[in-house]
Amino acid sequence: MIPRNSRHAILLTLVISTFTASFARAQYPALGLLKIETSTGKTLATYSSRELNSAFQTESYQTLTPWTANTERITFRGPALGAVLARHGLAQRAAVQLIAYDDFITEITQEEIRKYSPILAVERNCTKQDVERNTCAPGQQFRPLSMDEFGPVYLVWPFEKLPYNYVPGRNSIWVWFVVAIR
Repeated sequence: MIPRNSRHAILLTLVISTFTASFARAQYPALGLLKIETSTGKTLATYSSRELNSAFQTESYQTLTPWTANTERITFRGPALGAVLARHGLAQRAAVQLIAYDDFITEITQEEIRKYSPILAVERNCTKQDVERNTCAPGQQFRPLSMDEFGPVYLVWPFEKLPYNYVPGRNSIWVWFVVAIR
């Protein structure tokens, strides 16, 4: 039998976590829309994946990720995080927070952003298998990232440029389901 004090603590934890998760989902109800916010949460801009690609110059990285096989290089495409921050006056801050739809929050320093130039990937290269499955048309180069591929917005870094010991210690910089930057 669970002691009475422990039962109350467990119940309180469940209530708080349910409320917190519901609150976060209410703030960012649409997976696929990226909000750019002030540090206090005031919305400066909102972009769909398509709007991100048309509003900013896109960059491409052919890279590994911490979750792909050592030989599986994927080409991701999307705007540079630094360019998005600069447009909205957030590039001068020491660090920014990225908020994911699943309530994950991480902080990325401007030093990291300047040194490694991550992108807000919204597309990946089409493969032969994509054409066979009709996910891509013949000749199509890129397609939107699916949720199974950490999309629709995924913060991607040039894996090979990161220091070897940096990757396991800072896996939190690879953010998928990004819904807000502040």
